[in-house]
Amino acid sequence: MVKNIELIGIQSNKIDRKETAIIKSIIDAHAQNQSEEAMFADKIIAVKLRMNKYLQSPLESELIEVGTFLNEILQVYKIKKNKFAKYIDLSEPNFHALLEGRRKINNIIAKN
Repeated sequence: MVKNIELIGIQSNKIDRKETAIIKSIIDAHAQNQSEEAMFADKIIAVKLRMNKYLQSPLESELIEVGTFLNEILQVYKIKKNKFAKYIDLSEPNFHALLEGRRKINNIIAKN
């Protein structure tokens, strides 16, 4: 089984469903034993990795709005959206539009 764990992400089509379930249960058990600080750090790293992957993807790949990543960061830090909107001096409706991709970040918003 160790060899199959090493294959994840490389040749995952060679792992059957039973092995996948075992691997998932091992990962879940490990995650449950982590401290809150470790889980927090893992969540931040996960967002950073998704952002880096997106930034390194080809230009023709699917567009992900900045609000998607901002929303994830707010969730990890447990910051309420309305409080953050006030903090950056943006009305709540405009901030929610930004998070949903209906509004772009301009220089004024980025500066705040």
